[in-house]
Amino acid sequence: MQGGWSKDMVGLRISVRFALFLFVSSLIAPMKAGPLGVKDTQLVAEVGNKGWIVFSARTEYGDWDLFLMRPDGSRMSNITNTPKLNEMGGRFSPSGKKILYRQMPIEKEFAHDQWGTQGQLVIVHSNGATPISMGAPGEYPWASWEPD
Repeated sequence: MQGGWSKDMVGLRISVRFALFLFVSSLIAPMKAGPLGVKDTQLVAEVGNKGWIVFSARTEYGDWDLFLMRPDGSRMSNITNTPKLNEMGGRFSPSGKKILYRQMPIEKEFAHDQWGTQGQLVIVHSNGATPISMGAPGEYPWASWEPD
């Protein structure tokens, strides 16, 4: 048990199947969008405050951090801010209260098709507070949440 959490408490199910992974690269910022049409404006109004998206993106320091944003792209924030570490594979718990992800030193290259087996598993509150590292690097490959 680490940080007051046992492996059973986190409700993790170890899975060999590929976890759905939303990966948004740092190319989002330079993308140019045209003016919003009526349908686009309606969609933004409909989904703007419905939930959050967690994704990894390259920072100005060259590392990959975890970010949160609303579905309409608003309220984007970096929730890890770790220039010497890369974070990838963020996944919300079914309740939305926690996020699990993989973390590894920036010196080590991660492969996009093997990220679920690399680095150390970390569980954090959905706002990025109180990260808890689980196991050793490589443990809990392709970890995912069990339904509530």
